Amino acid sequence: MRALVRATLTIILLTYAGVLFAQIDKDYFFNTGRQCLIDKKYAESLDYFNVLIKTDKTLHEAFFLRGIAKYNLEDLIGANQDFSEAIRINPVYTQAYHYRAITLARLGNTESAISDLNAASLLRPEYPGIYYTRGYTHFMSKQFEKAIEDYNKFIQKEPKESYVYVNRGTTYLFMKDTVAAYRDYNRAIDLNHVNSEAYMRRGQLYSLQKKLKEALDDFNKTIEIDSTSSMAYFSRGLVYYEMKKYNNTMADFSTSIKLEPNNPITLYNRAILRSQVGDLNNAVKDYDQVAKLSPKNVLVYYNRAAVLVELGMLPEALKDYTKAISLYPDFANAYMNRSYIKRRLNDLRGAKADFDIANRKIKDYRSRLNDSTFSVYADTSKKFNAMMSFDSNFEDNNMLVNNIVDIKLRPLYRFTVVQEDTVPQLRNAYFYPSYDKFKNSVGRGYQLSLTNQASKPTGVDSLATYAAAVKPKHQAISQMVNAIVESAKNQFSKSISTYNKAIEDDPKNGFIYMDKASVEAEMIDFAKTVENSMQPSILDERGPAKARQKVEITTYNYDQAIEDLSKAAKLLPDFAYIHYNLGNIYTLANRMPDAIQSYSKAIEEYPYLADAYYNRGLVQIYLKDTNKGCLDISKAGELGIIDAYATLKKYCIKEK
Repeated sequence: MRALVRATLTIILLTYAGVLFAQIDKDYFFNTGRQCLIDKKYAESLDYFNVLIKTDKTLHEAFFLRGIAKYNLEDLIGANQDFSEAIRINPVYTQAYHYRAITLARLGNTESAISDLNAASLLRPEYPGIYYTRGYTHFMSKQFEKAIEDYNKFIQKEPKESYVYVNRGTTYLFMKDTVAAYRDYNRAIDLNHVNSEAYMRRGQLYSLQKKLKEALDDFNKTIEIDSTSSMAYFSRGLVYYEMKKYNNTMADFSTSIKLEPNNPITLYNRAILRSQVGDLNNAVKDYDQVAKLSPKNVLVYYNRAAVLVELGMLPEALKDYTKAISLYPDFANAYMNRSYIKRRLNDLRGAKADFDIANRKIKDYRSRLNDSTFSVYADTSKKFNAMMSFDSNFEDNNMLVNNIVDIKLRPLYRFTVVQEDTVPQLRNAYFYPSYDKFKNSVGRGYQLSLTNQASKPTGVDSLATYAAAVKPKHQAISQMVNAIVESAKNQFSKSISTYNKAIEDDPKNGFIYMDKASVEAEMIDFAKTVENSMQPSILDERGPAKARQKVEITTYNYDQAIEDLSKAAKLLPDFAYIHYNLGNIYTLANRMPDAIQSYSKAIEEYPYLADAYYNRGLVQIYLKDTNKGCLDISKAGELGIIDAYATLKKYCIKEK
């Protein structure tokens, strides 16, 4: 849809070129600069507009056209500045309001964008493009009723514009009015028989409602119009799969892969299909490629192992099940299947050990959990080879997604164990007396170190041996070291149990509660990765533009982690990292106001905690409070987070 707005922007520019220059002489610089814009030579056009502006800073048209050039060069901050200058010089310049609104919407500041569009509509109520853009902006801010109102106003003036019906139909779909959505998609197609977007969206709506023949017809038409759309082939392949026309599915998946060779989702689906139709060797090849693209996805190894078993390649299958277990040691199914392989290989002792582990984990899951968050992994009848949707994400756990941005949080802080002489000396080091005492309580040349980097404790085996030998008065520290070692091996359930033992020995130690909560959240995030990877490809009303997962995904419960961090905060009320971690957990639990409050508390206690600024900024951008968010991310960059500058460029594009 953003591309559609851009296309509209260019069309409007050309349409109103005569109006822009009617009031001034068409001298060489204006004519040449404008022609560069028409020819899409945006960087070259800047030279001509710069000369004009340097010569006469009162030419609002020059600022406006330079803003157009900057917009197309992705310099949104610069474009916004030029449109603002054009408005300052000429406060009734409608087009500058319109284009500044488009720019602000792309920057995520929909509130200011709508304000500009309101001003433009008052200045030129007869101009339909304003209503089109405002409708889109209202849609992006999830104000669907207002979006419908604006699209209706546009249609009153431009009733034969096909794309507005596509946009209005999509808005109706988000409002769950499928009848109105069909009506608009049909109207869009009637007006423009080569509108591939309309066919694609109607086809996906047909797929949602299991009208497979109609969906197939629309995807055929989409491909006829645009034979380079990998999404169209993928979507049609899913329809063929539902119709059990597996040869057609295979052909479409293969074409989609040719158009987008490194999409792991399409390769994964083709691997599943190949295994189902008996093309086992090629299924393994596809899984091999997916493993290279997404090496941390446990289901790739788990499903490839099943194919290897069918091929009689038992040692290779054993390696894959072992890999799956190393990635997720609580995966009962993987132990059960590895037990079977070991039995086939005459390793009866190993087979029994795996079988016993699987049964213990199944029993543990069923006794500990009141919901289905993890019990699915203990269900030995569960199939883990469902097709996946085109835009599934294999590995990003701490992801927030809305209509404007997709953002990844800086990680939680956790304790690890390192040798004393390897602890780095940090700039703006955090001094907290009880923490300094606690981190040195390990003894014998080791030290507890708080970090949010992916790091394993040093000398895992020796640490485990040491923890077992610690004197009874330090039993809580011994248990905590064991828990750290276990969590480093992804033995989440065992680690949490060990943390509980440490808490029993030292119930007023806030650091242990804090670390336990981090492991609880990490276990849920790992489970989310696996759960999301095995959702079937069924469309729903949230995703008319793409194939999305059906909304039957487990709701993950962070209450225990929040409870443990809250206990830690009561015991250590001014320890900044507890409040930072609490901010992360609140964010993952979709409690955004609480998250911002916790990050702010962390910053209050430790003004140099760059991660807190960064994550608070991301949450603010997510909530469309872009200005505050960008200021926080800028501060995070100042404090040393290099990734902040890429985020600024992507979402804020700060002025130099």
